[in-house]
Amino acid sequence: MWCKNHNNKDAVFHCESCRNAFCRGCIKEKHFRPYVAYICKECGGRCVEDVAPKVDEEAQIMVADENFWQQLPRIFVYPFKGNGPYLLLGGTVFFTILNLMMGVLFIGFLLGPFLFFYTTACLVNILRASIVPYSDEPPEWPDGTLWKDWIGTSLLLVAAGLLCYAPALFYFTQVKENDLIYWLLIILGTYFFPMCFLSVALNENLYSLNLINIFFSIIRTIVPYTSLVIFWLILFSFNSWVEAVILGHVPFLGYILEGFLFVYSLFISMRPLGLFYRVNRDKLLGFSD
Repeated sequence: MWCKNHNNKDAVFHCESCRNAFCRGCIKEKHFRPYVAYICKECGGRCVEDVAPKVDEEAQIMVADENFWQQLPRIFVYPFKGNGPYLLLGGTVFFTILNLMMGVLFIGFLLGPFLFFYTTACLVNILRASIVPYSDEPPEWPDGTLWKDWIGTSLLLVAAGLLCYAPALFYFTQVKENDLIYWLLIILGTYFFPMCFLSVALNENLYSLNLINIFFSIIRTIVPYTSLVIFWLILFSFNSWVEAVILGHVPFLGYILEGFLFVYSLFISMRPLGLFYRVNRDKLLGFSD
């Protein structure tokens, strides 16, 4: 088990409020003779010292690519564990309202950046919850008071996307044609992006965009990583098909179902990425304090 903020330090406490794991340097001690209270620096909740964390069987199943596919049924039910149904309901209502408001030109212009920043915060929140060994329930939605923290991560994510697809964009500006080479470069960028996303979400600094570390991290985990990328492609292709072919022809209710599909996909796309990191952490480069 490792600290949420320091990937090279063992976690010895977990917060009962935000459910994150921390090393001793990430918690505050308050002395009430003869007792000592441990307080989470991030949310102010009560921290409890870990004694014997349970074996994470779910993550161990993810080591090989064939086991990844066997594990999919448990990933699909992840959003329904614990408070998951309430999170799905609240998230569906929230994102459905935002989606409807985006249809108004002026309001949509103002809400667009917020929606992108908040969605990024949701993805990162779910990912970080998934890398905590004893965590098997969806996390709460991000705290709106921390909105300034979302911007930096979101901009780094945009930069990661530009780096991944820069070869394809450059090639297109030169040849002005969507030929085979162009689509191969698009596929290459898509293949690199999940690892870039993982690096940005956990490091949140410019060093997270180090393509050398990204490349060798992929090489060292190529079998489980490729399985993860294939799963992402299938998931997003299926979602696009459902929205275009089915939900787009359902009046009003289609907006609600689209909101539910969006929220549900947030959880099941980040859960396997977090489990992938949990199992292959020692093989990845650049994921350190």
